[in-house]
Amino acid sequence: MPHALPAEAPDGPDARSLEVTGAVVFGLYVLAQLAQDVILAHAPLESDTASTFAFSLSAWDRFRAASLLACFIFLPAGYAAVHQRLGRQGGWGLAGLMWILVFLAAEMAIRAWEFSVVASWQRDWLAATDTLERTRLAGLVNGFSQGVVALYLPLLAVHALASGAFALALRGRDRWSRWARAGFALNAFRALLRLGAMHLGLDGLTPVADALYLPLTVLHGLAVALWLGVPARPARSGP
Repeated sequence: MPHALPAEAPDGPDARSLEVTGAVVFGLYVLAQLAQDVILAHAPLESDTASTFAFSLSAWDRFRAASLLACFIFLPAGYAAVHQRLGRQGGWGLAGLMWILVFLAAEMAIRAWEFSVVASWQRDWLAATDTLERTRLAGLVNGFSQGVVALYLPLLAVHALASGAFALALRGRDRWSRWARAGFALNAFRALLRLGAMHLGLDGLTPVADALYLPLTVLHGLAVALWLGVPARPARSGP
């Protein structure tokens, strides 16, 4: 059994329930990322438009998309638990919360649009027989994809800043706090790798970013989930 952690936030049933909820959300996010890796391993080549659209509309890929959308809807509760566990102080903890909420709001909007509107364009493309109509619909899908790539320039930046801020704010010396601090630091590193590969012309980082994406995502999610899941030890009063 792990030892309880020193208290960094006000105690109470509401505080503890939020931390447990946050731990569950981060754990489910890890599972969703693992499921995504398995499902996307079976995706066809992007050059085959018909197969790509059919795969995106398949039950497995819809499950993947819905699972991640649900995770991003609930992750604000997870990060609220992180901020609470840090003591609800200002400084880097508050900055991290602000940055990560910007990232999560954008992710929710992007993934909801992709799940509903983009899927309808793909469905219409598969049903269409007119070449011009197919060209128009494919252009809409490609335009959305290019817009998402552009949006990820600021989004990856704020994601890296948020994770770095949480790592700076987390000052506990117990092993669970150290793991969580390392998880946030590695998550910031992962975001910076993707930023460099996608937007800064550092093409040599692309295979590194691709190879490290899942391991670092899992390490971050599990480290934070364990940190939130272990109850804080009540602060001692008196001499």
